[in-house]
Amino acid sequence: MVRALGDVLLGPPGLRPRTVELYRWLLRKHIAPHLGGVQLGKLSTSMVRDWRSNLLGSGVSETMAAKAYRLLRAVLMTAVTEDKILSRNPCQIRGPGTEVTSERPTLTVPQVFELAERVGTRPVGNIRKLDSGEFRLRYRAKGGTMRRHPATFATRPDAERVLWELAENGRADVVQDDRLRAFILLAAFASLRWGEVTALRRCDVDTVKRTVRVRAAYVERANGEMILGPTKSRAGLRTVAIIPHLEAHLEKYVRPDAEALVFTGVKGGPMRRSGFNKVTRWPFVVKAPGVPNLHFHDLGTRATPSRLTWGSRFGTSWRGWGTTTSGPRCATSIDRPTLTARSRTL
Repeated sequence: MVRALGDVLLGPPGLRPRTVELYRWLLRKHIAPHLGGVQLGKLSTSMVRDWRSNLLGSGVSETMAAKAYRLLRAVLMTAVTEDKILSRNPCQIRGPGTEVTSERPTLTVPQVFELAERVGTRPVGNIRKLDSGEFRLRYRAKGGTMRRHPATFATRPDAERVLWELAENGRADVVQDDRLRAFILLAAFASLRWGEVTALRRCDVDTVKRTVRVRAAYVERANGEMILGPTKSRAGLRTVAIIPHLEAHLEKYVRPDAEALVFTGVKGGPMRRSGFNKVTRWPFVVKAPGVPNLHFHDLGTRATPSRLTWGSRFGTSWRGWGTTTSGPRCATSIDRPTLTARSRTL
């Protein structure tokens, strides 16, 4: 049975926790309900084709259908090559395992610095729910006077959007918190993944040689548990150059002990994505530089400069910035002095 083979596939060690969760979800949501009860010997290519068509017909995206197909193909390959239950893999359809993703936004060097500044900028105001169920907005105008917006809003996000618009056009006052400035710059220019940058400790930063040692990464499971583990691949173990802003961050915000986290959440623990998005109001922040669909992951995979010139676009050449198949990752093709020189150029 496909369900049983799925359990076999997910058993071997080495899979990352989030990968295991994704595979289990795909099996439970998209594979087992349709094919879980089918005997392996009776599973045919036409059945697989019909299964995929039904997924797409029920509203499942092309990307998710491709993930489910690749997992099913891997499960059945186990039955062919290891368990010798099947003589041929029924997943013989060409193309459905390929994900066609839209081009991600790219940033110029000035846009990276603008984003780093805006991440710590927040408008001053408060939103209160009325007895009617609508929301009232009060904001601090330039000069320090608290004012009430004349309109009420159906939802809190609507009120938040107006508050940010008031700050953008200069009518609402803002406060500046630069604790996350180095977080953005390091992710962009040193090409660190979210889990890698949140796992950095003071002992990983060499302020004399101006380098950061990447040796671990945090993974947040679906249940909220934070797991400290290895980097995504062996190539992820690397030493990368840093920009000067990190040194000021260490002096101002990081505890002196060697194991102190370089970046923390509000309560001092590892930073969570949900907490980061809440503090920064990421959807509002990324609109100003002109990249409203920017994901944090785009900083590490798209924002490494191919030419260190102002106004140049990122995302062409990854040589020397740490790369695996999907983007900049392992800095083995260039020596440390050159990396440091690039850091100083930035």
